[in-house]
Amino acid sequence: MTFFDLSIYHFYPFDVDPRRKSHHLGFLGFAYWQLITGMALGAVAGSWVGTQLRDYVPERIFRLGAKALITILCARMILKATGFTQVP
Repeated sequence: MTFFDLSIYHFYPFDVDPRRKSHHLGFLGFAYWQLITGMALGAVAGSWVGTQLRDYVPERIFRLGAKALITILCARMILKATGFTQVP
């Protein structure tokens, strides 16, 4: 077994060794192209919907909703971090 064989198990994403370039590219993105494509399309669609709704939602309501959403997500993260397993 050579050092190159062992180095695959110790993955360094910013390694510049050209012999392992294909391994890095496959691991870092090409294996997840469907997920990346879906996320990009979701970002574009969400931006378009947000732009369309911006003129119809009062700023006061938007700020209240954003604060509530952030508070709920923070509480969920804290509960999951402290070991509560029944958190959705």
